[in-house]
Amino acid sequence: HNCFWKAQVNTSFNGTQASVQNTYVVRIPEDDRYLPYAEYKDSPEEHFTASQGDIVIYGECLELLRQKGLIYPCFCTRNQLHAASAPHATDGTPIYAGTCRNLTGAERALREKTRRPALRIRVPAETVAFTDTVMGDYAERLDRDCGDFILRRSDGIHAYQLAVVVDDALMGVNQVVRGADLLSSTPRQIWLQRQLTLPVPPQYCHVPLLCGR
Repeated sequence: HNCFWKAQVNTSFNGTQASVQNTYVVRIPEDDRYLPYAEYKDSPEEHFTASQGDIVIYGECLELLRQKGLIYPCFCTRNQLHAASAPHATDGTPIYAGTCRNLTGAERALREKTRRPALRIRVPAETVAFTDTVMGDYAERLDRDCGDFILRRSDGIHAYQLAVVVDDALMGVNQVVRGADLLSSTPRQIWLQRQLTLPVPPQYCHVPLLCGR
């Protein structure tokens, strides 16, 4: 995995801030749910805590987005999404075609009788750009390159894109070091941070994945 890369970059980040007490947080998302995270103050040996995140706060954030008219229920199954002849994002994920975006109240009520919906967020035709510490300048136009994305799955689990944004803000994270496979997730996360009026986005550093047999 890329833990060595991350450790090296973290050391570089914080080597220039000798007068500041640093806290390292290792979070491991799995199946859109966080495993217990390790929190280190200055050295990995000093401190360890564990948490599963705050489900209540995730729900409050969803309600805020709902009040802004950005949330809508999606009844599409995984098979339907992958079977659709729609464009695909750079990571191979199908870009949502908007099938459930403009359903009427009656259409939603009919679908709810047979399937619990996921919750998606409407994205605009807006380009979000940022400068990554390793990868340099990166930008995506949300409607074309990302599409409306899921914030809560049909089984009630809050999706990674929402959880990571909220947790970063709650924990005061100002530097994020993670694998380059998540580079394309960053524009939508920055945009989501803005919709939730969260603090300034962290400084992002996406490192190459260490692959081998």
